[in-house]
Amino acid sequence: MDAVAMLAALSTVAFVVESATEYLFGSWLNGNILRWVAFGLGVAVCLFYHLNVLAMLGIQADTREAMIVGEIVTGFAVSRGSDFLHQFVASKSPA
Repeated sequence: MDAVAMLAALSTVAFVVESATEYLFGSWLNGNILRWVAFGLGVAVCLFYHLNVLAMLGIQADTREAMIVGEIVTGFAVSRGSDFLHQFVASKSPA
């Protein structure tokens, strides 16, 4: 997967997670609780679909446990939203 496709896919997932969190929980949760809900949803989606931004950037893991850590890190980035994810990938990818 090239960098543009990777960024587009992860940005789309981040947008969907951010939108779903705001739509489903934004009216009755706020602040830190809403952030934790977004984190949980982002991690759940990334674990379910095995999305790992670290592996996509070439940081390979030898064990399943290491892959899970990468998926959790990706879930965190996804839960922060698409702009945060774009900045993260841009800072880590080779020019």
